[in-house]
Amino acid sequence: MQPHRRMEAREWIYLITLAVLWSQVFLLTRIALGDMRPFTVVALRLGLGSLMLYCAVLCSGERMPLALRTWAALPPRPCSPCCSHMSLRAMNG
Repeated sequence: MQPHRRMEAREWIYLITLAVLWSQVFLLTRIALGDMRPFTVVALRLGLGSLMLYCAVLCSGERMPLALRTWAALPPRPCSPCCSHMSLRAMNG
C-alpha cells in the first residue's frame, strides 16, 4: 500500500472546476425544465455531450473507429442509469 500524497495546486484547480461545472449542470437542467419538455432537455444533453466527446477525441489526435465490429464489441448499454431515469421521467411527462 502506498502512502497518501498531498494534492498539488493544479489538482485542486481541477477538482474545484469540476465541482463548479457539475453543480451548474443541475442548476441549468432545472431552469431548462421550466421552459422545455423533459425529453427535449435529455436529447439536448445527450447530443451536446456526444458532440463534446467527439471534439475531445479529435483534439487528442485520435480517430473514431470506423469498423462496425469495433462498435459491436461494446456492451449494449443505451444510456447510463441517471440518463435512463431522466428518460423515463421524460416519457411520463
